[in-house]
Amino acid sequence: MEIIIHRGTHQIGGCVTEIKTEEARIVIDMGTPLPGSKTENELGVAEEEIIALPGVTVPVAMDGEADKNENGQMIKSRSCDAVFITHYHGDHIGRIDALLPEIPLYMGEAAGNIYSIYCKRIDQTEKMRRLHDAHFYKPGQPIQIKDITVTPLMTSHSALDAYMLLIEAEGKTILHTGDFSLHGYEGKKWLEGITKCLANKNITSIDYLICEGTMLPDQKRTSPTEMDVIGQIDTLMKKYKKVFVLCSSTHIDRIAAFYHHRNYHAPMVSDLYQNTVLQYVTNTYGKSDYFYRIPYAYTYSTKNKKLQDLMEEFGFVALIRPNYWSKWMLEHYYDEKDSAIVYSMWSGYLKEGPAKNEYLCDFLKPYKITAFIHAGGHALPEEIKEFVDAVNPSHVIPIHTEHPDAMRELLPEREIVLLEDGNVLKI
Repeated sequence: MEIIIHRGTHQIGGCVTEIKTEEARIVIDMGTPLPGSKTENELGVAEEEIIALPGVTVPVAMDGEADKNENGQMIKSRSCDAVFITHYHGDHIGRIDALLPEIPLYMGEAAGNIYSIYCKRIDQTEKMRRLHDAHFYKPGQPIQIKDITVTPLMTSHSALDAYMLLIEAEGKTILHTGDFSLHGYEGKKWLEGITKCLANKNITSIDYLICEGTMLPDQKRTSPTEMDVIGQIDTLMKKYKKVFVLCSSTHIDRIAAFYHHRNYHAPMVSDLYQNTVLQYVTNTYGKSDYFYRIPYAYTYSTKNKKLQDLMEEFGFVALIRPNYWSKWMLEHYYDEKDSAIVYSMWSGYLKEGPAKNEYLCDFLKPYKITAFIHAGGHALPEEIKEFVDAVNPSHVIPIHTEHPDAMRELLPEREIVLLEDGNVLKI
């Protein structure tokens, strides 16, 4: 069996991992590099635009155009049996439109539906087509791809319906963590579920753990957890009547935290796209988990007098982002006396550097941010150690990190395998 990390051994995001046996070949994640991590080839074409895996992606020439034969037809050479997506963040799913259309795509159902809502908003037709044909897996239910068994294991991350993937083939076990944390909503619960699944399969030790290391190398840094965030949200919501929240439209746990700590009668308002996401979550996850039940969320309309009366009397939580609707809401409802603007995303988008989002900065320029309330959705170093001890791997392969060597310092008693992008590891 072979493990090849095509991208992700020395960067955060844009991950693509291949696992191959004598009979089968699967790929885990097909992501786009995060802002600020883009590289270009000698012709100046961004790397994510030319990612090319023979038999997996549509063949692409150096000029960024799809390779075609003399009849103008795309050259195809499928040799991949399936692509598995761990969750719906763009750095893990953003290049599914580059996949050969005949390759089966697997992912969680809620993840697929939420990402489809997002793709519809930005008019990503090819991605929507791939999602329409996707196979939805369920937690704990094995999928057989020739001689490879893949078992999705639900985990906690800043994306709803995120999974780790357990791979069993040729007498070996591989666990790909995707992105995870133990400090998120019910993070410890999902860890218990993963260890229980391994025990039920009589797996006492994972042979190879492909483990994300986003938060490496600073083991001494103190980072806020989701419980810290909830405490900060509760304090802020008691102080302000009108709260404008700038956070990811698909960070459902964060949005739910703001919702459940608002004034009980205060509505949560947003644009149509955001409300569509929240209604989907309420109608699916909300049926079995109160935390994901967000019934008093509304698409704001100037024609809805009843909603405006509620907002005037009880205040509101407005989910905003850099667009015309949010700008209009701030211009008409924000005042310094009883309004708060909460920034609840990665701070790097506001700082000088390759990841700075000028559009976002211009949007916020007329206003003063009241509070920065955020916790990352990735495992802290001590959580990586706790997780590794729980699954007891013989080997650990760092991925999704700029500092893979820091895994050796964190786990000195473990066998750490450091790879370069494209290296073939035979096991």
